[in-house]
Amino acid sequence: MKNIKKRLLISVVSFTLLISLIFSIPIPAAAANNSIKSPNDLHLKLCVDWETDYSPGNDFVSVTAKVYLEHKALFVGARNNGVVSINGNAKTFSTPAIRQESQKQSMPLLATHTVQIPYKSGEKINADIYAKWYFGGILSGVNKVEWLEVAGKFTFDGTNANVTPGGTIPKTESNTVINSNTANNATTVDSNDAMGGPITSQRGEIKSNTGTYINLRAVWTAYDSLTTDGMLTYAVELYLDYYSLQMRAHNGGKLTVGNNTVNFNIPGIQENGNTKHSILLTTATYEAKVGETVNIKANFPYNGVYGGVQIGEITLSVNVSVK
Repeated sequence: MKNIKKRLLISVVSFTLLISLIFSIPIPAAAANNSIKSPNDLHLKLCVDWETDYSPGNDFVSVTAKVYLEHKALFVGARNNGVVSINGNAKTFSTPAIRQESQKQSMPLLATHTVQIPYKSGEKINADIYAKWYFGGILSGVNKVEWLEVAGKFTFDGTNANVTPGGTIPKTESNTVINSNTANNATTVDSNDAMGGPITSQRGEIKSNTGTYINLRAVWTAYDSLTTDGMLTYAVELYLDYYSLQMRAHNGGKLTVGNNTVNFNIPGIQENGNTKHSILLTTATYEAKVGETVNIKANFPYNGVYGGVQIGEITLSVNVSVK
């Protein structure tokens, strides 16, 4: 009889400990996982996966947003002006260059942002979630795409969490400043960040002049150095623009920014029709003092006939100075 009482006592104690352990574990909010995408019909979308974490009794709910880029074949240089925001708490992010030739769908993670939103029992949270990323290029040779944007409304009532597409995204304004070098098709642009504050960011482009529809094009951006005061980082993307083109693989291409030279090769291209194409050939960066003149030049030994014109080496060159 004593042994039976001991076993019952042990069982009651074990059950009590189990119940205590269960109620001490944080309970995720219902419907804690979801996804929203930029509203376009392109094979290039910005996606935000979100999740929430809330323990009963806490005075906050934790919201995490993960930003992805959904794409197929894609050539794009490094970018440094992505933004993800939760309830007004914004985080900027940078992305490396992407070079994918296959049509297989990819979804690289661009950024992760977690914010704790204050919460009182019995109340309801309504918060904005948005993300934006600058592409600034031509997609599929036809569509000019600037910003990819996605926004949603986050709601939470203590039990259920949800994000519905929609909401407001702060606009990025750009104004032309300094002098434009029209002879070399280079334009300097001063941009504002997504939160409305000024940043030092100048942008321009230069094209070669072959007299035909095949040309090199360099797009450059100068922005404040992240490591040294009084310095600028120049980021340059080099493209080959063309329409119909039958070309074998070529070696010996060069892109030089300041004293930084990058060599590149071009694979064989077989394209017919009247659609314009732009492929990213390579990228390069260079740090210079504010106001210093930086030479950007590129060359590519085409050595062939295009549009009835004999073309040897395709070249471009421009001097840039940002003050």
